[in-house]
Amino acid sequence: MSVRVQKMSMHADLKAGRFLDPLIFGKYQRKMRNILGSTLPEFYRSDLSKLHKGLDFSGLNHYANFYIQECMFSTCEPIPGTSRAEGFIKQRTEKDGIPIGDLVTL
Repeated sequence: MSVRVQKMSMHADLKAGRFLDPLIFGKYQRKMRNILGSTLPEFYRSDLSKLHKGLDFSGLNHYANFYIQECMFSTCEPIPGTSRAEGFIKQRTEKDGIPIGDLVTL
């Protein structure tokens, strides 16, 4: 697997896993625990008993697309919003001055 594919996979794992893994498995992903460590909230026995019942439904609303640059193993220029909680990524809505898609005004 190429380094690029590994980085993209890591981002996808962190993005989806940051909220699905705790809900489904009652624990955070190893990658997330390695990055965020003690800043993650703890699960208590009462939380785990609720999770044991499982989910009836899980939905995901997707509103925006971004170009993503991984910043954990490569150099990124610091920008507002790049934090450990975001998995050391930098997101942009354009690349080389070209937007990722048509802009929508609400």
